[in-house]
Amino acid sequence: MLGIIATAIALIRRFVVRPLTKFISDTVKDYIEPLTKAITDNTNSLNLAKVEHKQLGKRLDVVEGTVRDHGERIKNVEERLK
Repeated sequence: MLGIIATAIALIRRFVVRPLTKFISDTVKDYIEPLTKAITDNTNSLNLAKVEHKQLGKRLDVVEGTVRDHGERIKNVEERLK
């Protein structure tokens, strides 16, 4: 009786557990890891884009300030010329 149970367990391990474990491992390696890498890459790209957006916003603020300063200088010159 114990021999039959041991044989059944061995057969289940050989034909069910091992192939299922291999299938899960292959699935993770073939599908999940590339998806994780792609998500990480996209997240890094998004973070870089956010940083660049902030830098561009700061540059725009500087340009707007410069334009405003030049506008004030032009007004001052116009007032002096009057």
